[in-house]
Amino acid sequence: MPEEHRDDAHPVPARRPTTAQALNAIQAAQRALGRDAPTDAASGNLSPYMPTARCREALDLLAYAGSLQVLDDRAPNLKGLCVNLLDWHGGPSRATKSVVKALGVALKTSYPQGVEMASFAAACSPLLEPDRLARLIALAPGTRTAFAPQRHVLSLAGPLRALLSHFPEQRREQLLTTLWTSAHDGRWWDMTAGVALLAHRERPPQQDLSGRTPAELGQMLIEGTLPYNEGSVAAVSALPPSEPVRAFMADLAEKMRKGDHIDPDLALWASHLPWLDPMDRPETPITWLVRTLKQSITPDPESGQVNLDILGKKPKQWAALYPQASAEEFPTAPLLRRLRGKRLPLPEGRPAPGGTAEQAIIDPILSPAELAENRSYMGNCTWTYLDRLKRGSHVLLKLDLDGERYNAALCASGPTWAVGEVNSRFNRGRVPAVITEGLRLLAGTLPPPGADGRPAINPETGHRRLGRTGFGIR
Repeated sequence: MPEEHRDDAHPVPARRPTTAQALNAIQAAQRALGRDAPTDAASGNLSPYMPTARCREALDLLAYAGSLQVLDDRAPNLKGLCVNLLDWHGGPSRATKSVVKALGVALKTSYPQGVEMASFAAACSPLLEPDRLARLIALAPGTRTAFAPQRHVLSLAGPLRALLSHFPEQRREQLLTTLWTSAHDGRWWDMTAGVALLAHRERPPQQDLSGRTPAELGQMLIEGTLPYNEGSVAAVSALPPSEPVRAFMADLAEKMRKGDHIDPDLALWASHLPWLDPMDRPETPITWLVRTLKQSITPDPESGQVNLDILGKKPKQWAALYPQASAEEFPTAPLLRRLRGKRLPLPEGRPAPGGTAEQAIIDPILSPAELAENRSYMGNCTWTYLDRLKRGSHVLLKLDLDGERYNAALCASGPTWAVGEVNSRFNRGRVPAVITEGLRLLAGTLPPPGADGRPAINPETGHRRLGRTGFGIR
């Protein structure tokens, strides 16, 4: 829903420090602490201090090479590359003939997918024996989308180990396989809604793009006005290289690396462009999917202990791990539930569109599962509201009027609620004035945040208190 700002400058990624520079930094830090330098410093072996240093170096080489031809010039020894990628954890070597062959085929057949898979395989290598790892890598050539690799392998390997290490290895392979395929099959964020909602989600209608030129399609991509469906995916996948689109997507990837909020559909579109270099793509959604699952089953973030009982004993696919976690309602649900099925207030003396006396029907969004379903149908970026809805600082509503659906946000503004963004499907705009006026009337009738007779801010924690209405802001 929000329109993203785009800078004209597109920064070039900084060059990674060499192994020698990293070693010098470690030695300087140890001298500052009054400790001796590593005994193996002369050999340049950083493994005891940076276990994934060689893995990171190999991933950078793959990502910034941009093509197999450049990679062959700089690293003709694919076996050595696999050793650095997959043997960082100190267990039995995973760089067997079958694994090296599978990665070679992936890089030769579809280089961007092969690079992303290399980082995923590196994170999975402690969990799978070589033959299973080779089968996982073999998925890359048949994958139609590609994202940038996760260059910090430990940040993905750690959560994966915490989530999957208690399963038998056969089930680990099954879950990791479905994690890869689901993350590359359309709107990956829908997976957190669970299997049941994935099977019954509403599908956006197709749009005829046959008369659009490549330049027009590229401009629609940049403006965020291209709806996501099979027809538009086919058109975008056939786009020829375009410097404006390349620059826009590279800027988008940089924003994601900085943690800026963007429309997830834009990241999805970037994954369909076959000519984008790996590091000009948004980071792989696998990282987000794994982190989201781990956070949702970690009752005590300070201890880091995960509640593995939520995952079940025999899940058959990655999406089956989410349903219970995503069904937990937002703190605003107690009040919003009472609004379901009611109509927006009608401004006095003003008929609704069509001359009727009816106003839009309210359907509040109460949980992450409902938010994912809404995002899939509406084709907008309402998923970016997830953290704010969990905090209770915002409310999202679905509004139906005369066969059209709209989304509206209400946000806490001091002691009151204010109307935020209101938009139609695919961010087309053209929201009837009677809806925005009705939303202002509705906001004025809602109890204020923290309206329970106590200060809204808890002086001990610095957080806003939860009121009797269920509203609260952190």
